[in-house]
Amino acid sequence: MMLGEFTSMTAVHGVLPECSPRPIGWGTYESDARCHFYLATFHEMAEELPDINAFAWKVAELHLRSESPNGKFGFPVMTFSGNAPQDNSWTDTWEAFFTKAFTHMIRLEGETQGQSEEMDKLASTLISNVIPRLLRPLEIDGKTVKPCLIHGDLWYGNACTDLTTGNPIVFDACSLYGHHEYELGTWRSPHYRIGKPYVRAYHQKYPKSEPVEDWDDRNALYSIMFNLHESVLYAGTLRWRGIVMGEMKRLINKFPEGFDGWRSQNPTKKTGREI
Repeated sequence: MMLGEFTSMTAVHGVLPECSPRPIGWGTYESDARCHFYLATFHEMAEELPDINAFAWKVAELHLRSESPNGKFGFPVMTFSGNAPQDNSWTDTWEAFFTKAFTHMIRLEGETQGQSEEMDKLASTLISNVIPRLLRPLEIDGKTVKPCLIHGDLWYGNACTDLTTGNPIVFDACSLYGHHEYELGTWRSPHYRIGKPYVRAYHQKYPKSEPVEDWDDRNALYSIMFNLHESVLYAGTLRWRGIVMGEMKRLINKFPEGFDGWRSQNPTKKTGREI
């Protein structure tokens, strides 16, 4: 867990040194092998949310200026969302990576909250119909997705203002190299308090991927992952499972024909545009 945060924040600091604490080290106590530590430079921070434009533009800068070290989707070490391990093994396409990561989180959620036949059926249909429908069009007909550095947990608890510099500052990353829009999945829920004004400001610097008309549904799909994380973290609290199931039902009902239905309405057209 400490290695994951150290590696994540080292990557973030390498791109945005003015907006993140500098990682110093991590390790295990010699006197107690059950105790571990992560050290970074100290910053005095205001507790309120950072300025909308300043913060959103820096997040866009993180995505625009970074790239995967091997051109693949994933991360070199395991990271943790809270205490939930993430499957960051390297994958060639974004659709394949997201499918693998989603399957992993569904399994963890079932282990935490108890198995649900309805949940499993919804997840299976989401994998077969919705994920290909919303993510495959990003990577076909000459389009590609650049795997950029994702912080991975950008909610109000991990973003503040540095009182010395006035810059937005982020911490507690659980990173991956992925589609830049994935980062905004956290911002969909009012629970996380970084909402639509930040999304609009972000898109001033980093536009929506094509097909633009799918953006809101892609954002909803990505938000499912973050809500699954919450369900894994809070055993016995079924609120997040209910939110996840409701969103899965909506997307499944909206895209019953999956990718094949979309392709029949959108014949092959090469664009060569990177997104």
